[in-house]
Amino acid sequence: MASISTNKQGERRLLVVLPNNKRKSMRLGAMPVKSAESLRGWVEKLVSTRRRGADIDGKLSAWLADVDDGTHATLSGWGLVEPRERAEVVTVGQLVAAWLDKRGKTLTPGTLRRLEQGKRSLVDYFGADTPIGKVSDGKAEDYRAHLLGEGLAEATVRKRCSDARVWWRYAMRHGWTDRNPFEAVPTCATATADLAYISEQDARKVLDEIADPDLRLVFVLARWGGLRTPSEAQAMTWADIDWERRRVRVPSPKTQRHAGHEQRLIPMFEEIAGELQASFDRAEVGDTRVCPLVHRVQPSALRKPMFKAIKRAGLTAWPRLWHNLRSSRQTELEQNFPSHVVCKWLGNSEAVARRHYLQVLDSDYDKALAGDCTRQRAQLRSVEVGNGSQPSESVESDSAENAENNAGLQLAANGCESGQVTPTGFEPVLPG
Repeated sequence: MASISTNKQGERRLLVVLPNNKRKSMRLGAMPVKSAESLRGWVEKLVSTRRRGADIDGKLSAWLADVDDGTHATLSGWGLVEPRERAEVVTVGQLVAAWLDKRGKTLTPGTLRRLEQGKRSLVDYFGADTPIGKVSDGKAEDYRAHLLGEGLAEATVRKRCSDARVWWRYAMRHGWTDRNPFEAVPTCATATADLAYISEQDARKVLDEIADPDLRLVFVLARWGGLRTPSEAQAMTWADIDWERRRVRVPSPKTQRHAGHEQRLIPMFEEIAGELQASFDRAEVGDTRVCPLVHRVQPSALRKPMFKAIKRAGLTAWPRLWHNLRSSRQTELEQNFPSHVVCKWLGNSEAVARRHYLQVLDSDYDKALAGDCTRQRAQLRSVEVGNGSQPSESVESDSAENAENNAGLQLAANGCESGQVTPTGFEPVLPG
């Protein structure tokens, strides 16, 4: 029912007698003998099954599912199998547009702006009309290298590759592709590297240089309220202010899609109470917004007047303007309150706080050094008490050594109290 023929050029052909006794042939080219014989065996089994009117068994069905489109189309043309459904070809542009159409309604404006930037990067690099199946693992790695070459930060590149990975996973779930080229590309978030602490003193200097009362409130809520700016300031209304209990409810657009994280409650800290009251007093009748400024202008428009105020204050603009104000507040509060309490107020987890917000301050080093001085003084008192209680024979035998040790400890202790350190540091000067 099926046989293989080979011409002088080594090209093979499959010859088949169909159930209706018609003869058909399939060109195989220079296919290896072993592969050609395997194909002949499967086709012969298929013809025999059709001739007998039997159902296709599991093994034959599995082979038909894996056979290439060309061979399957030939078998379909002979009437041995049903035609394959033509797979839908989805392009890069169509994939991202479909995902945004379905998911965009649940995302915040800030997230949508970020995703649009990622979409432009992806489409500009691969092309909107490129089928998603043509994007290989290597091309995904090349895309990452391209973004880094454009001068984007590592964290930004990882986020854009993470977005691409999400989009390809969406395609896999819809059967548009069977692989995700971005699975092997680094996408996990990195610890924030450009943290800067804005001290209470420096923050006050900047506040004194901000003339716009609405911008003053935005700044105060970021630095002393720890709000995400501008999204959380934009979402606040006067109904969120509990003047009697001195509490402030903070709606959180960033985390509202997570159950239980739609909002949080923070104390009306003394540093923010005055600006809140002033803003309430000047609010027009019927105006429900706490920070009307962030509704009138784009987020980028807040940066220019802030940089001018920082310059007038005699300071250098710090990186990540609003993030570092929030980071400074979280670091500050952690000095006086348990971490779980501060995280509840700031709306993040302890792991996120350690990775992206908390900073080590100069005052932490000062405390460590002050602790060394305290231990030196305690050691000196212990030695003095110990020497006074020793038997006379021991005192006489160790008198010379104890005198030198006590002198060294006394010198170190005096250095701690005077703010000066001995030439050899905090350790007592020992003989030899």
